[in-house]
Amino acid sequence: MPKLLNEKDFSFEIKKKYKNFEVVKSCNKNHCVTNDTKLIIVGTITPPKGAGYFYTAPRNKIYGYIDQAINTKLKEKKLSLLQKPNNKEIINDIKQILINNKIAFLDIIQYAIRKKESPYDKDILYYTLDIDCFNINKNALYICNSIFAKECFEKICNILNIKLNYIYLSQRLDTKKSWVETIKKILNIDN
Repeated sequence: MPKLLNEKDFSFEIKKKYKNFEVVKSCNKNHCVTNDTKLIIVGTITPPKGAGYFYTAPRNKIYGYIDQAINTKLKEKKLSLLQKPNNKEIINDIKQILINNKIAFLDIIQYAIRKKESPYDKDILYYTLDIDCFNINKNALYICNSIFAKECFEKICNILNIKLNYIYLSQRLDTKKSWVETIKKILNIDN
C-alpha cells in the first residue's frame, strides 16, 4: 500500500533508497478546469508513456469513450500527440475541445515515487495529494477511474472538509458502454 506524505515531508532524496524507482509529477499544472466544467475525470497520476497530457498513454481508452459520447476527435488528437510528445499546440487543441464540452481531467496525486516505467498504482511507494486543484470547481461531477483514485479523492474531501459529487467508474473493469452512457448522462446529451 502506498504511503501518503505531506508535500513538506516529500523528499526527492527518498528515491535514492530505492533502485528502479523514479519521482513522477502530475499534469495538473496544465489542467483545463473552469467554473463551467460539468465533468472532471480523476485518475491517480499520469503514466510514464503519456505524451505530456492526461490519458495520452498509448493503450488508454478515455479519449475514445469521450469521442463516442459527444462526437469529438480527441482520440485523433491523442494519436497526433503520441507522434509529437509534449507538443503545446496539440495539447492546447485537446484542452479547447475539453473546455468546449465542459470536461476536464485531474490527477489526484501531485508527486509520487513509483517503479520506473510503471503505470500501475500498485507500484507507487510514496505520494502527495494535489489538494489545491479540488478547490477550483466544487459543482462538477467527478468520475474516479480507479479504486486508489477514489480513496485519495475521499481523503482530499476530508482534508478540505467539503463534499464533492463523484462516482466510481473503473477505466479497466467497466465497459465502454458504461463510460459512454455515464458521460452522456452527466453532460445531458440525448442518445
